[in-house]
Amino acid sequence: MGIVFSSGIIGNPVKFFDRVSSGFGDLVEKPVQGFLDGPISGGVGIIAGAGSFVGKTVGATFNSLHSITDSFANGLSSLTGDKEYMEKREKANRKENKNVLTGSVKAVESIGKGIFNGLTGVIEKPIEGGMQGGFKGFMKGIYKGTKGLVIKPVTGVLDGVSKITEGVSNTFVSDIQKKVLRSRVPRVFYGRECVYKAYHIEEASMNQFLYKKKPKKYGKFTFLEAIFLRERLPNMKQDPEMYTLCLWITLERIFLVNMVKHAIVWKIRTTNL
Repeated sequence: MGIVFSSGIIGNPVKFFDRVSSGFGDLVEKPVQGFLDGPISGGVGIIAGAGSFVGKTVGATFNSLHSITDSFANGLSSLTGDKEYMEKREKANRKENKNVLTGSVKAVESIGKGIFNGLTGVIEKPIEGGMQGGFKGFMKGIYKGTKGLVIKPVTGVLDGVSKITEGVSNTFVSDIQKKVLRSRVPRVFYGRECVYKAYHIEEASMNQFLYKKKPKKYGKFTFLEAIFLRERLPNMKQDPEMYTLCLWITLERIFLVNMVKHAIVWKIRTTNL
């Protein structure tokens, strides 16, 4: 019974409070950061902060429920004394459920297997015991099969609940963080002193574009200035109000970027000037 009352039974409170406090921090910080750039960004910050707080709180709650039910299921499965069953169950539970859909499918599978293993064990275990240990083994098999008839279906249900709660938790962690919290491209900082200026969407987007090209190299460049141009490009349909070219000036390189094709036209080292 010591396995049942392991630390997992309380649902990892440290991780729970860490997630909730992180969400509360976002609830306060994101609106403040947004309003520094203006009322619209402030409104976006409120939505992002609230979404983060709700998402992380719900995710943390379901993650704790997953830990609790998983601990109970592990404890019960050990009471069956059926090593083959426990090994198969452990192997089936190794793969993480990344969302609600996979969690639900695996939950139905776990419940079905639990009922099936419980029913078949009533017949199989006495036969196996009798073949290995005669009458004494047969009686042990009846005892083991009877225990499994009760424990295995219950364990299957707990495994099912555990898989669903894990799927819900991971859905909130991945979807909320990726889709809600990243409400805009990260801002640009200027010069070696990393001067903080008003948010500029074109500069932020261009910085992100170059960073994705070569993160380890371009990500370390010191940004100085950007000049955006609305030039007519040959053989291309374009919005006359849209920027087409960008002269991106850093301490290390100067780039000319075609913003329509998302391509670097040329780049030169500043040391060559």
